[in-house]
Amino acid sequence: MSFYAHSRAAIVEVVKARFANPEASKEDLRLYPWRLPSHVLWMAKEMETWDTSSLKRATKAGRWIGWMFRATEELRLWSNDDSRMYVKKDGDVGYDLPH
Repeated sequence: MSFYAHSRAAIVEVVKARFANPEASKEDLRLYPWRLPSHVLWMAKEMETWDTSSLKRATKAGRWIGWMFRATEELRLWSNDDSRMYVKKDGDVGYDLPH
């Protein structure tokens, strides 16, 4: 299993449900200049490919998932309580650590 599997799956699901076409449009660039839904989806996909035995990748995954949580909260897709629930779920099964 990859880093933060529960969190990433939830983020991908909520972004795809909210944005019919998550690719950047001119309107997206105006409304969401640095937190484009397409970038959040790219980050989630990229994390799936990382070596889960690497401590370096585990710390990078922690930074990335934090950024993705912040983006989903600022896009008003969910609250900070939701982010905490998902990261706790991943932490409880060890998806935040190298394995």
